[in-house]
Amino acid sequence: MLSSIIKAKSAVIEGRIVKLQLADSYFYIYIFMGKYRDYILNEILCSCKNFLFNNIFKNNNKCYHLYALEYALEMDKILTLEVTEDLMRDIIMEIYTMDKSFILRKILFSRGLIH
Repeated sequence: MLSSIIKAKSAVIEGRIVKLQLADSYFYIYIFMGKYRDYILNEILCSCKNFLFNNIFKNNNKCYHLYALEYALEMDKILTLEVTEDLMRDIIMEIYTMDKSFILRKILFSRGLIH
């Protein structure tokens, strides 16, 4: 667990949590941008396999992505992007079909938010 917390804090420092806020709406999701895969999460759920495994077999309800989100919310270290419904759908579809969103990375890179 300690290694998960250290890993989570490192991810927050690297700015790997992005909030996608639907334009003209209160709807939002969080994206954890991993090195090899991205994950969709909210305050209690994560799309990673470890989250599912930990919930079923270990009775532990957090993966390190959720620890990272919790820490990022506490430290107010979340990048928020306002997006259209179509763009949000495209990002989500990319994550589910290709494991990561190149669209999201392109947007962040074009705005100078990642290198």
